[in-house]
Amino acid sequence: MKLPVLFIALFSLIFVSCSTKKQEVETKNWIWVYANKDKTTDEWTQQLEQYNKIGIKAILLGANKEVLQRVIPLAHQKNIEVHAWMWTLNRNGDTIAAQNPNWFSVNRLGESCYDKKPYVNYYSWVCPSIPEVQKHILKQVADLLKIEGLDGIHLDYVRYSDAILPKGLWKKYDLVQDKVYPEWDYGYNPSNLKFFKALYGYNPVDLKDPNTDENWVEFRLNTVTELVNKIADLVHSQNKQLTAAVFPSPRMAREMVYQAWDQWNLDAALPMIYHNFYEEDLDWIGETTADGVATIDGKFPIYTGLFVPDLKDGDLKAATKIAIGSGAEGWALFDAGSFERLHQSKIE
Repeated sequence: MKLPVLFIALFSLIFVSCSTKKQEVETKNWIWVYANKDKTTDEWTQQLEQYNKIGIKAILLGANKEVLQRVIPLAHQKNIEVHAWMWTLNRNGDTIAAQNPNWFSVNRLGESCYDKKPYVNYYSWVCPSIPEVQKHILKQVADLLKIEGLDGIHLDYVRYSDAILPKGLWKKYDLVQDKVYPEWDYGYNPSNLKFFKALYGYNPVDLKDPNTDENWVEFRLNTVTELVNKIADLVHSQNKQLTAAVFPSPRMAREMVYQAWDQWNLDAALPMIYHNFYEEDLDWIGETTADGVATIDGKFPIYTGLFVPDLKDGDLKAATKIAIGSGAEGWALFDAGSFERLHQSKIE
């Protein structure tokens, strides 16, 4: 089905018109796209054409081999990169992981994600320190890297389960998380506890509040970092790019999900600076972008992730300008479907 001509015109109005000299020369813009196996070649071609017209230079496409193989040559004809978007430590739908209950992350109460999902039914977190888990994830990366023409790997859910949810979601789940509570505090797998005790000589479970112990917090941060950097070595050995969707700033990522993304060997980070999740205004997008840029200090570029459903009317254009003005080298939109729905609502 052909998209209306106004679809192109509105995209251009939102983004192309807000181009600055920096954007025209340096900006690289991204969009997350689910792998729709039912979409025809013509439909993919039309969709890519829209991205091309609004300055999208890379798509983060769901890690489905069949879809990737079909879309990559089409995207490259439009000078658009394709990065395989893979869920990393949240293994929802992974049949191999499901056969290994000991792989799954355990909270401070001893409850496993294998049979008790935190927050939502698709939260199936595995523990990053388990060698078999690492091997399984690295095999998936290696298989994706075999796809001809693939430009890179994009890691998502590369962290522990949320120890603290964004404040804007507390009401949704009828909870208050003014500190890290045991039922939301993950990483207490036997493997983690064994490795930690060998390093430090004590068990964090024995502490009154393990999250006040710097060694234990840093240990969990390091388990994720070590896995990511192993993936980076593999990806870079094939001359491909490695990017990751991460929490808004390095400080917030550490506190909320044990994610030290400023220590990762990435080619770019796409922090999910979803302002409404945190009950913040548009200015917060710029402040948080600038915080990340300053912390990274040139190690790799940052592309500000924007949550399209919360950016209606002129907010979408304003958010992209704020991101660029705050030091981001581009923006990333979540997601393609939401973007199209937002457009349709504007022209009806």
